[in-house]
Amino acid sequence: MTNTLASTGGVGRPEPDDAHRKLGSLLLRIVREHDARIPAGRRAPRTLQEMRARLEEEGRSSEQ
Repeated sequence: MTNTLASTGGVGRPEPDDAHRKLGSLLLRIVREHDARIPAGRRAPRTLQEMRARLEEEGRSSEQ
């Protein structure tokens, strides 16, 4: 059995790295578009900086 990719030399097919980069760009664009639709107060913190800021806010509100 012959490998069709080997026999054609992969002509016309994108390089794996290029395909991965394009997929990554597409997914990042989609995630950012969807994030933009979520109101700021309802979005879950994703970075350590966002998490710390939220914890500090909760700590200040419980002290009052």
